[in-house]
Order: sequence, then C-alpha cells, then structure tokens
Amino acid sequence: MSQTLQEIVQNMLNGVVTTLNQPGTQWYLPTWLTANGYDPYGTNRTLVWSFTLNSQDMLVAAGNICSDIGVANPDVCASYKDFYIADPANAPLLTLGGTPNALLISGASNAVVTALTAQGNDIPMPISGQIQLSTQPNLPSQISITGNFSLLQHCCCSTDQSTCDAASLPYTGAGTFEADIVGTSTCNLSVQITQISPGVLTLNVSSITLIPPTSGGVPVINTTVNITSMPAGANVQSYNNLAEEAFNDPAGKQHIVDQINAVLNQPEQLQAINTALTQVVDSYLKSNNLYPFNNASYALF
Repeated sequence: MSQTLQEIVQNMLNGVVTTLNQPGTQWYLPTWLTANGYDPYGTNRTLVWSFTLNSQDMLVAAGNICSDIGVANPDVCASYKDFYIADPANAPLLTLGGTPNALLISGASNAVVTALTAQGNDIPMPISGQIQLSTQPNLPSQISITGNFSLLQHCCCSTDQSTCDAASLPYTGAGTFEADIVGTSTCNLSVQITQISPGVLTLNVSSITLIPPTSGGVPVINTTVNITSMPAGANVQSYNNLAEEAFNDPAGKQHIVDQINAVLNQPEQLQAINTALTQVVDSYLKSNNLYPFNNASYALF
C-alpha cells in the first residue's frame, strides 16, 4: 500500500527533528541560534520597546514621584496653595533599550525541537512545529531580558489635586533591569509547504510565537530594577516603586512577551528561519538519499 503525501512528508520531518536536536552538527539548534546572533539577541541591533503605564497602581506611584519633587522644590508652583501632581493627561512612559546592546534577549539557545507535524494531504500543506525552551541543564537556564530603561513622568501644579493649572513639566529617571521568564516556555512555528513536485519543495515560515509559562493567565516573569539617575528632588524609592509596578504589572509582563513576539515575526527573522529550515531539510534528504518521488535531482528552494 503506497504512502500518502502526508506520510511521506511526516517521515521526512521526523528525520529533520532528529537532525536539529543532534549535538555536534552545524544544524544543532542551540549551536545555530548562537552562531547566528540569536543568543544573546540585540548586541548589534537597536531594540526600543515603549509602553504607557496607565493602571491605577502605577498612576498612584507616579503621583508620589511628583509629590516628592514638589516638596523638594517648593518654588515649582507659583502659589503655595498648589499641589504638585502627576499630569492626568500624560501617563508615565517606560522605554526599554534605545541603542545597540542596551536591550538584550538571552537564553534562547536552550532549545529542543519537540515536534514538526504535517497536516493534511493537500498543497499548500500546513506544518506545525514546537520548540521547548529552558529544559537542557548544560545551557542557559531561562530566557532573560536585560538592559537599560528610562521612565518619563509629567508633573503639574494643581489646586484641586485632579486637574493641571498650567502645562506640565517632564521628568525622566533611568536605570537598568533584568526580567527573567521563570519555567519552561515553548515556541510554536507555523510553516507551509507551498509547492511540491519532482525536484521542487518550497517552504514558507509564516509565524513564530513564544508562549511563556503563566500563573492566573499572567506570564511568570520576575523583574529586578536598579535606578541609576533621577530628577532633582525625586525619591529613589518612589522611582523604584513605579519601575517595579511597571515591570510586574500583568499588562507590563504581557507587553514584554508581545515585544519578543514582534521581534520574532519581523520579516527578516522569518526569512532567516525559513532559509535555515530549508537548508536543514535539503541536507537531511541528501545525506540520507531520501528523495521523494525517487527523483535523484531533487532540489529544495
């Protein structure tokens, strides 16, 4: 009984998984990720991630910063009756990175391909892939995001403690941070075989999605911060509190995951993975003399 197209492709993919997980070869996934600049990622690239801090806890923490500045600088408002408050129209803004090497993603080389699965017998043929991270004891233990951050807060004078009497002023604090994804993450790959015929097999990687461990639906990410500069009169603990709130807020944690996925799905990243997967499949077929349709001139593009 002849094999279906799905069975032929699945047998091929099973061999490719073995190749990707075989230490000592050029296609061993941890080696390939390190050699191609994916661990750490960001050493020669400028990554900039920014997000607005608009939860109630963060707005309260931002207000404390403005209050500290107002107490330390009593002349900042024309009237002694005014309070110095966080501008309600300008929520705090947290920005990560900004220059090469100022925002790094490390630990991706601890990767094992757990599945490449062919789906259906039609072309285009979807292929689902799964990579498990942070499971090998001899490689980095977890995904870490490290770098510099700045924290922009606007403050203004107010007589009623809720609206600004005049235009607000910007204040910026800065520091360093480390955010660690705790536990085992997975990466899901969506691939298609868009063409298959004697001598031709065309692959297309359409998406890569990082799925971190969660607790109560929130990514399990532990973050530490260190304030290195802040405006005159500001209290370092107030700035630390706001930074901690920003990084550890559920929305802040999800934002970090979203930004990593945005990087993974940039066109150049998808093309790089597509090219590598194509070369791995071609190498596997040639080295094992496995050419579908018994075509000795089988080529993979």
